[in-house]
Amino acid sequence: MSEQQVSGFSRRGFIGALGTGAAILGSTPFFSGMAHAQGQPSAPAAASTTSARTRTIPRTEQTLTTLGLGTFLTFDALPGDDRKNLGEVFRRYVAGGGRVVDTSPLYGSAEVSVGAFLAGTPEASEIFVANKIWSTGEYLGDESHAVASFEQSRLRIWRDTIDLMQCHSIVNAPVVLPLMQAWKKEGRIRYVGVTHHETGAQDQLTELVERGGVDFIQTNYSIFNRSAERRLLPTAAARGVGVVINLPLEKARLMKVVEGRSLPDFARE
Repeated sequence: MSEQQVSGFSRRGFIGALGTGAAILGSTPFFSGMAHAQGQPSAPAAASTTSARTRTIPRTEQTLTTLGLGTFLTFDALPGDDRKNLGEVFRRYVAGGGRVVDTSPLYGSAEVSVGAFLAGTPEASEIFVANKIWSTGEYLGDESHAVASFEQSRLRIWRDTIDLMQCHSIVNAPVVLPLMQAWKKEGRIRYVGVTHHETGAQDQLTELVERGGVDFIQTNYSIFNRSAERRLLPTAAARGVGVVINLPLEKARLMKVVEGRSLPDFARE
């Protein structure tokens, strides 16, 4: 992937722009520079004058911000709760140049929150939305639950076409992946992906990449857990599959390691 850094917007400035969104960083996805994805061309997703660092997806010429906004737990507000703080997190993320949001029907009301914030965001058309499907069906080969989940997601986030649909935690992949591949051909989604957050599932993710038909994989990866480097990341890079990283800060546990310590000289600005 090619990389660009827009001048005038520092790392410190971007983190500052996130402000109250810092707690979300523990579940934030990062689009890795080690791999790319196949898919149909579309307009670039990053067009802010204060754009964050981006990567370009070869074969599509679309750029994605490397820092995404995760919504697990954090965007799951109870009915009637005040969501102003979440809206402010979303606003600051977009104002800071962020253009990638990851959500799921399993994240409670997170999809509804994302849809509401997108509706009130002038840059909504620039936001790359990654969503998921967790569906087992009533019987072997039953697609009805997956179809219902997909239609519900489209309504909740108010999108006719979803940028990236992912098979959540590899659940019922033999049924869900072919279904998503058909949706891609129909133009209802743009990319097909599969996710997991546990190290033990990385071999299975690697096998799915090797079989083909997957544009993105999402996996856990951090400076404390680099097991994805053994097979999964090299295989994805070799096959041209995009990589989304979850748990990069180990649910904020890594922040505790450096809490109260001064930045090293090389990181000062």
